[in-house]
Amino acid sequence: MEVKKECNKCKKTDVEFFKCACGNVFYCGRDCQKADWKEHKPVCNYKPEPRPQPQPEAAPSKAENYTKIRKAGDGNFSEIWLVEKKDTKDQYALKIINIQRLRQLHKENDVVMEVHCLNRLADCDYVIKLYERFKDELSLYLVMEYVPGGELWERLRSFGFIAESLLKYFYAHLIKAVEFIHSRGIVHRDLKPENVMVDLDNKIKLIDFGTARDLEHPEVKGAGNSARGKRIFEHFVGTPHYMAPECVRNRDSNKKSDVWSLGCILYQFIAGYPPYLGGSDYLIFQKSQEKDPIFDSFLFSAEARELIELMLQRDFEKRISLDDVKKHPYFKDVDFDNIIPYSDIGKHISPFEGFLLEVKRKLVDLNGNEEENINKIIAEFKEVLKQREDFDEETKSRGQKWLSLMKRQARAHWHLEDFKWHSE
Repeated sequence: MEVKKECNKCKKTDVEFFKCACGNVFYCGRDCQKADWKEHKPVCNYKPEPRPQPQPEAAPSKAENYTKIRKAGDGNFSEIWLVEKKDTKDQYALKIINIQRLRQLHKENDVVMEVHCLNRLADCDYVIKLYERFKDELSLYLVMEYVPGGELWERLRSFGFIAESLLKYFYAHLIKAVEFIHSRGIVHRDLKPENVMVDLDNKIKLIDFGTARDLEHPEVKGAGNSARGKRIFEHFVGTPHYMAPECVRNRDSNKKSDVWSLGCILYQFIAGYPPYLGGSDYLIFQKSQEKDPIFDSFLFSAEARELIELMLQRDFEKRISLDDVKKHPYFKDVDFDNIIPYSDIGKHISPFEGFLLEVKRKLVDLNGNEEENINKIIAEFKEVLKQREDFDEETKSRGQKWLSLMKRQARAHWHLEDFKWHSE
């Protein structure tokens, strides 16, 4: 507002003035204001308001095209959601990766490796499909095939497969899956039952290639592991229970490293738990480096034991190849080019295996009072076993050992105690 005042510079009083933006002084014109600015600046409290800049509207994230149904899993820097695409109503598994957390852990290259491997293996029915990837300011998104059957571990449930025909069905498909990725030069490096999915047709899908290695494209590297962000351990990757000695020592990781992991998995398929257990990663590594697995004779046939020992040779150059695993006598009844349909497995389950599978079902389906009910179920089946007229005394003796093992497995399964092999 213009008023009659004194100019702060020339002191005129007979002209029209304008007020300085600070509200404390007046000037007769812009020239006087400019001339006085050096003197007035230290006491002027005027802070010009920044002009509002037009902001572009944020582009809608492609994540808005999907509706979350339920969370299916968590990782160190990601979540897996079952989602439905709004326009087609098709269901997918959406992996949502927290970018900030990914950077904090220095794992950006693991995402690069996973996308690289899934693209290279896109034509393999044994590998999860990647359909789309995109990002926004906060997250990376991988839209992948939804496999409704869950993890293969859910079929083991701490007790193993028990029925040999069931075990060999899944293991044969697992061998063929690993054989295929190896034919493309890709080493998985984190094979374990949790990284094998099962669809509704009982076919398997390998997942989680973030720590994989591509022997044909060495320029593509995962993040590896580092000690406080310093030295990178390129080969020290995977899950301790299944890590080959050369990976533990960070000396190498190759196709034979996956064979070691498969040996641990075969042991777990039979016995319910992997061969090397411990209360810490260090103790697990110590056992895998120094001790031999425990083979209870009522669990492991001579052929199964021999094969696992060949797969768990600590020197990978002496370790059996995947092709020779297929040719081993343990798999003499398996045609890898024509694996029996899942629907035919029941024809090959013996009465004794059926008996143990019923025990497993009862122990897995408990609903409260776990300790009391475990004792009750095992006691009941021990009596049933004694009464089975179709089992000879040798089979009954073996069954008693199985039931004692299953009691310890059930207690571990329901978190009543840690599982240990008896001879440890």
